[in-house]
Amino acid sequence: MSNFIDNNQSFKSNQVHYIFAGNPNTPNFVLEKLSSHEDERVRLRVAENCNTNPLVLIDMVSDVSAEVRLAVANNSNLPLLWRRFMAYDQCPDVRLGIAENVMAPPVVLLHLVKDENPFVAARARRSIELRAQAGLFLN
Repeated sequence: MSNFIDNNQSFKSNQVHYIFAGNPNTPNFVLEKLSSHEDERVRLRVAENCNTNPLVLIDMVSDVSAEVRLAVANNSNLPLLWRRFMAYDQCPDVRLGIAENVMAPPVVLLHLVKDENPFVAARARRSIELRAQAGLFLN
């Protein structure tokens, strides 16, 4: 019975951490702590949080999870230099996800147009076309 309670308590704790990680009002020191959480879902929420500190995001660019790295790359708080760095991620799914983001920095999309993976390159071209149609020109 004790083991069940411990496991259940851990589950509840992860749920609380998940909620805090996604809340834009969570203090930065809490987000920083949660950015290295054992649960990938919690780290993903930190990476998606619009108020995650850029320094925390920089620490997350090498996360073991491709999904977390993609969320980091698409977080507008990540400095441009690091967003450019993420366009070289070894995982084509991360690069494809970046290419799908029409709001990605133009310099990143222009780099991904030349990606070795034809799906990534085609998606980057499409995102550039969509930007042009919406009047979001490449500055």
